[in-house]
Order: sequence, then structure tokens, then C-alpha cells
Amino acid sequence: MKRILLMILTIAVCLPILSGCGLPNLDENNIKSISVTSSPEGYEYSFKGADAQAIVDYLESLHLTPYLGLPSETGMAWVISIEDKNGKITTVYHSCNKYIMAEGGLRYEMIFEEANRFSSLLYELDN
Repeated sequence: MKRILLMILTIAVCLPILSGCGLPNLDENNIKSISVTSSPEGYEYSFKGADAQAIVDYLESLHLTPYLGLPSETGMAWVISIEDKNGKITTVYHSCNKYIMAEGGLRYEMIFEEANRFSSLLYELDN
């Protein structure tokens, strides 16, 4: 009986990890625009169409690990605001080239190389 309970508990804990990245499900056909700002202030971008889709593709390609602790690093954060065609805005915080989380959601740790690619993507899309 204890083994069965332990297995059920293990599955319950692992299922959210295995079921996806934990960021909001982004329907590319419903995206109106994406704006990206930095915190602290200094950078501001706005994207529509194929460029907005490139941001969605980036977010959906990330390999994430749930991070339950407090952030161990501080630094710049990208604030990604995704507006759908109904006017609903979903905000995602991409910080320190290490953490990502949707507003009101869980924090995830990113692979450094994947996280670092976001700044390059913004530069490419802006030029």
C-alpha cells in the first residue's frame, strides 16, 4: 500500500514537469502583438506577424526545469507582453539569462545557451 501511494505521489509531482514547459499555451493564430521591454528600463521592442511568431517559437522551444527556490542571481529582466486578438495580455518575465516565469505562474530555470539566445533574437528582429 505504501508503494502504491509513493508511486501515485511521484506521478503527481512529475506530471506537470513532463506535460510541457509550464509557460502559457500560445496560439500563434491568436497573437496580435508582442512587446518586450527591459527592467531596468532602456530597451523597448514591438513585434507583429512573423516577428511575433519568432518570439513565440523561441518561448515554445525552451527546455525548462521547475525552480522552487528563490532566485540566486540578480540582473536585467526582459518583460515580454503577449497580446492576443481579444485584447488579453499575458506577461512573461525572462530574467538573468537564467529564469523565466509567466505572471502568476511558477518560476523555471533555463539552459544558459537557450536563455542567452533571446537577446540575439531581439537584435535580429529589430534590424
